[in-house]
Amino acid sequence: MSVLLQEHVYRLDWPVDRAPPLAVACIRFQPETIDADSFRSAGIDLPPHIAAAVPKRQREFFYGRLCAQAAMAPLRPHIPQIGTGRMREPLWPVDLIGSITHAADMAAAVVLPVSTGYHGVGIDIEHLLGGPGAQEVRAIVANDAELRYLAGFGDALGPDLPLTLIFSAKESFFKAVHGEVRRYFDFDAIELEHIDLSARRMRFRVCEDLTPDLRRGVRCGIHFRMLDATHVATLCLWRRGAGAV
Repeated sequence: MSVLLQEHVYRLDWPVDRAPPLAVACIRFQPETIDADSFRSAGIDLPPHIAAAVPKRQREFFYGRLCAQAAMAPLRPHIPQIGTGRMREPLWPVDLIGSITHAADMAAAVVLPVSTGYHGVGIDIEHLLGGPGAQEVRAIVANDAELRYLAGFGDALGPDLPLTLIFSAKESFFKAVHGEVRRYFDFDAIELEHIDLSARRMRFRVCEDLTPDLRRGVRCGIHFRMLDATHVATLCLWRRGAGAV
């Protein structure tokens, strides 16, 4: 394990009812240049499409893979490389499921053994969505029923958290089930029904047939937590026959 990983990645315990213990590997990073030497010193492969990418994308990829290394370290003695699929998704070892996320200055990863019985996991971190761009995101991410439900919370969630929560939760759901669905689908594939603030859990309803186990009408739970005053994280665990928990 590299010195960089040991010094900068921290572990965030995330207990979920009826699920195995989860430890999310997180890192905060500065907008510094990441070069080929950074990849080599951390033991991370540098794919051609990342080598040719803009510095922001290189940082996201590097720190996301760094967190993936940390998340896998307790599960196996030798940490493998995480490849990239044709839809740019991380390719995990056959005995693991995992998910990687990054925001402007944060990255995180979570990994579970397949032996836990889960078939997918998705994690997402978002900076609170506000300002001029929020209205455009709102039109894409949430339907009228979801917006009416969120408006019912009044000031309890603040001005920017409701939209951020629903956007992040749908991103986590996509990551968790993508390996089974194997195609892109829109934000309206699931619809928010309920938020339990005390349990930090949201309930969604599937609105289209995605797989034989994720048909229209299936309910799924997605967990959330505030990482600090400006960042929210969501987590989705999925198991065939049981939906997301």
